[in-house]
Amino acid sequence: MIEKAIRDVAWKSLAAALLLGAHLVIAIAYFHEFEQNIEAFRQVVPFEPIRKVIDAAAKRGFDGYLSLQHFFKATNTFGTFAAVFFGMGAVAGEVERRTIELLLSRPVSRTRILTVKYVAGALGLLIPLFVVTAAAIPLASTIEEPVAVGPLFLQAVHSAAFLAALYSLTFALSTAMSDSARVAYLVLGVSVIEFSLLVVREASHASFYKLVDISVLLDIVLTGRLPWPTDLGLVAASGAFFAIAVWRFRTRDF
Repeated sequence: MIEKAIRDVAWKSLAAALLLGAHLVIAIAYFHEFEQNIEAFRQVVPFEPIRKVIDAAAKRGFDGYLSLQHFFKATNTFGTFAAVFFGMGAVAGEVERRTIELLLSRPVSRTRILTVKYVAGALGLLIPLFVVTAAAIPLASTIEEPVAVGPLFLQAVHSAAFLAALYSLTFALSTAMSDSARVAYLVLGVSVIEFSLLVVREASHASFYKLVDISVLLDIVLTGRLPWPTDLGLVAASGAFFAIAVWRFRTRDF
């Protein structure tokens, strides 16, 4: 069962790592051009909140640029799709493929079955984030830019907590629904709306992406500390969603 769960997420994890890694390579290679033409970039950006994001990142040099490109931009966008992709078919996919009865016929408790699926998916989602983040250090050396290693990995931890909560929500919905596509449409639809709110100054405070906004990431760079209340809240949310998933899976009649 464990081996199958790993096989199910391995290719997804590899794809996530390649996509995130390719973006990081391009972003780092582009840094000096960004640095030299920042005013031109500001002028073509249509929204004032986005211009402020660029200005805030530029003040922190290369570390701020990494926060903007790797965490705020790539991890928030690609990571959202990955979190949904890893979680949406956990149970709903088994129902669609008509393999749920076979899965439940094994002499293993439903709680263990779901736990294995959950842990495999979470690791498949988060390991690429840390591997690609680590790759930023040697990649930065190719353009002779130093990296603040501690804050870099603290930002990865913070982003991981956020993605884990989003994955856990998707996972819980998958245990309650029988159509993985509907799970994806629901979570991605809400996520797109929430991310869009970030560029609306009057509504940005209502977006849950405010938890991983550039200001939060740059504060980690500046202080070298995690926003512990936020991260503990995200961990608690993940735990609550997983508990709901276990309850629903144990009581659901397939």
